[in-house]
Amino acid sequence: MNKFEKAFEQELSYITDNTFKGYIVKFLDTCPDWILSSPSSSTGKYHPADEINEMGMIIHVKRCVAMALEYSRLKDMTHRQTDVLIAGCMLHDVYKAGKTERINFTSPVHALDVYNALTEFTLNNIGMNIYNDMFKVLAWLCLNHEGVWNIIQSKDIQRPNVVFNWGNLEEGIHLIDYMVSRRSIWESMQTIMTAEEYNKIHAD
Repeated sequence: MNKFEKAFEQELSYITDNTFKGYIVKFLDTCPDWILSSPSSSTGKYHPADEINEMGMIIHVKRCVAMALEYSRLKDMTHRQTDVLIAGCMLHDVYKAGKTERINFTSPVHALDVYNALTEFTLNNIGMNIYNDMFKVLAWLCLNHEGVWNIIQSKDIQRPNVVFNWGNLEEGIHLIDYMVSRRSIWESMQTIMTAEEYNKIHAD
């Protein structure tokens, strides 16, 4: 069991297709593990405060996967769609702190790096089957997880044309990543109302 499997044992268990899960674990074996001791944000400008430390990226991924599970229920997704969305939430930032060497800032091309790595992995490891389609979609989700902030990197890459029905998962992963990353949301959920504020409402 590598460090990624240890860090995301629970999250991996949510992937229902064991063959697909095996490919995800195999891909993680190729990834640098320094992302597991990196903050989710190098600036701390928007992300929750508890993610601006060495545990930050692990916390971020766990929150994304938790949100993905609820999003999949809301959208009544198939098991395969949910599996790909969970995998996207796990992998989208895997090169955020650098691919070949560790850096102390967010790599501006980390989404493209993940896309290229997943595309190469698919060509070298997966035959022409449903998992090939799923990995093509997975690569596309990772490329587009930044939404409007990633138009330049993805503008010359075509949306996958696959048999696998994947709906509009790129909107899902962008929404999940964005909402999970907003410090204002987490802070407001934790401090919706104090006892003092409640008592003022009901004071005579």
